[in-house]
Amino acid sequence: LVLDQKVSVRFDTNVNKLPWNFKAKTNVMDVKIGQVNSIEFEVENYGNETTYGVASFNVSPSTFGKYYSKLGCFCFEKQTLKPKEKQEFVLTFFLDPKVVDDNKTKNIADVTLSFTFFSSDYFEKDNS
Repeated sequence: LVLDQKVSVRFDTNVNKLPWNFKAKTNVMDVKIGQVNSIEFEVENYGNETTYGVASFNVSPSTFGKYYSKLGCFCFEKQTLKPKEKQEFVLTFFLDPKVVDDNKTKNIADVTLSFTFFSSDYFEKDNS
Protein backbone atom coordinates (compact mmCIF):
# COMPACT_ATOMS: atom_id res chain seq x y z
CA LEU A 1 0.00 0.00 0.00
CA VAL A 2 1.61 3.26 -1.14
CA LEU A 3 0.10 6.49 0.15
CA ASP A 4 0.23 9.93 -1.44
CA GLN A 5 1.61 11.37 1.79
CA LYS A 6 5.34 12.08 1.71
CA VAL A 7 7.94 12.26 4.43
CA SER A 8 11.28 14.02 4.06
CA VAL A 9 14.02 11.60 5.14
CA ARG A 10 17.41 13.08 6.05
CA PHE A 11 20.51 10.87 6.12
CA ASP A 12 23.14 11.69 8.72
CA THR A 13 26.48 9.85 8.54
CA ASN A 14 29.19 9.62 11.19
CA VAL A 15 32.42 7.73 11.78
CA ASN A 16 33.81 6.81 15.20
CA LYS A 17 37.51 5.88 15.57
CA LEU A 18 38.02 4.87 11.92
CA PRO A 19 40.02 6.59 9.14
CA TRP A 20 36.95 6.50 6.90
CA ASN A 21 34.96 8.99 4.90
CA PHE A 22 31.30 8.00 4.96
CA LYS A 23 28.50 9.87 3.24
CA ALA A 24 25.11 9.41 1.68
CA LYS A 25 24.94 10.15 -2.05
CA THR A 26 21.74 12.06 -1.29
CA ASN A 27 21.34 13.96 1.97
CA VAL A 28 17.55 14.22 1.86
CA MET A 29 14.91 12.18 0.06
CA ASP A 30 11.19 12.86 -0.12
CA VAL A 31 9.62 9.43 0.07
CA LYS A 32 6.05 8.28 -0.30
CA ILE A 33 4.84 6.33 2.69
CA GLY A 34 4.73 2.63 1.79
CA GLN A 35 6.98 2.94 -1.26
CA VAL A 36 10.26 1.00 -1.35
CA ASN A 37 13.28 3.29 -1.65
CA SER A 38 17.00 2.76 -2.08
CA ILE A 39 19.85 5.08 -1.27
CA GLU A 40 23.57 4.63 -1.84
CA PHE A 41 26.30 5.47 0.61
CA GLU A 42 30.00 5.91 -0.19
CA VAL A 43 32.65 4.72 2.21
CA GLU A 44 36.37 5.25 1.75
CA ASN A 45 39.29 4.12 3.90
CA TYR A 46 41.78 6.98 3.66
CA GLY A 47 44.17 5.22 6.08
CA ASN A 48 47.19 3.03 5.36
CA GLU A 49 45.86 -0.15 6.98
CA THR A 50 42.97 -2.51 6.38
CA THR A 51 40.26 -1.58 8.87
CA TYR A 52 36.95 -3.08 9.94
CA GLY A 53 33.78 -1.24 10.80
CA VAL A 54 30.25 -1.95 11.88
CA ALA A 55 27.44 0.55 11.31
CA SER A 56 24.66 1.17 13.75
CA PHE A 57 21.75 3.50 13.15
CA ASN A 58 18.98 5.33 14.90
CA VAL A 59 15.80 7.08 13.84
CA SER A 60 14.74 10.51 15.03
CA PRO A 61 12.12 11.19 16.23
CA SER A 62 12.29 7.86 18.03
CA THR A 63 8.49 7.38 17.90
CA PHE A 64 8.91 7.01 14.13
CA GLY A 65 11.44 4.19 14.46
CA LYS A 66 8.96 1.33 14.55
CA TYR A 67 7.53 2.41 11.19
CA TYR A 68 10.91 2.45 9.46
CA SER A 69 11.51 -0.95 7.82
CA LYS A 70 14.86 -1.98 6.38
CA LEU A 71 14.69 -4.50 3.54
CA GLY A 72 18.43 -4.46 2.94
CA CYS A 73 21.14 -2.74 4.95
CA PHE A 74 24.87 -2.80 5.53
CA CYS A 75 24.15 -2.16 9.21
CA PHE A 76 25.35 -4.48 11.97
CA GLU A 77 27.55 -6.50 9.59
CA LYS A 78 31.33 -6.20 9.74
CA GLN A 79 32.66 -4.30 6.73
CA THR A 80 36.28 -4.52 5.62
CA LEU A 81 38.07 -1.77 3.76
CA LYS A 82 41.63 -2.07 2.52
CA PRO A 83 43.89 1.02 2.46
CA LYS A 84 42.49 3.68 0.05
CA GLU A 85 39.60 1.35 -0.87
CA LYS A 86 36.19 2.80 -1.72
CA GLN A 87 32.94 0.89 -1.45
CA GLU A 88 29.30 1.67 -2.02
CA PHE A 89 26.62 0.37 0.29
CA VAL A 90 22.92 0.38 -0.47
CA LEU A 91 20.11 0.82 2.02
CA THR A 92 16.67 -0.35 0.90
CA PHE A 93 13.78 0.71 3.12
CA PHE A 94 10.16 1.75 3.34
CA LEU A 95 7.96 3.63 5.79
CA ASP A 96 5.10 1.50 7.07
CA PRO A 97 1.69 2.97 6.08
CA LYS A 98 0.50 2.38 9.68
CA VAL A 99 2.54 5.48 10.56
CA VAL A 100 -0.46 7.63 9.55
CA ASP A 101 -2.75 5.81 12.01
CA ASP A 102 -0.57 6.65 15.02
CA ASN A 103 -1.35 9.98 16.73
CA LYS A 104 2.33 10.35 17.70
CA THR A 105 3.58 10.07 14.13
CA LYS A 106 0.80 10.90 11.68
CA ASN A 107 1.83 14.57 11.35
CA ILE A 108 5.58 14.02 11.22
CA ALA A 109 6.95 15.30 7.92
CA ASP A 110 10.71 15.10 8.64
CA VAL A 111 12.65 12.08 9.82
CA THR A 112 16.41 11.69 10.30
CA LEU A 113 18.20 8.38 9.90
CA SER A 114 21.63 8.58 11.53
CA PHE A 115 24.28 5.99 10.72
CA THR A 116 27.56 5.67 12.58
CA PHE A 117 30.43 3.40 11.58
CA PHE A 118 32.34 2.18 14.63
CA SER A 119 35.64 0.35 14.57
CA SER A 120 34.64 -3.30 14.90
CA ASP A 121 37.13 -3.64 17.80
CA TYR A 122 35.32 -0.85 19.61
CA PHE A 123 31.96 -2.42 18.82
CA GLU A 124 32.96 -5.89 20.04
CA LYS A 125 34.33 -4.51 23.33
CA ASP A 126 31.16 -2.49 23.79
CA ASN A 127 28.92 -5.55 23.56
CA SER A 128 30.94 -8.09 25.52
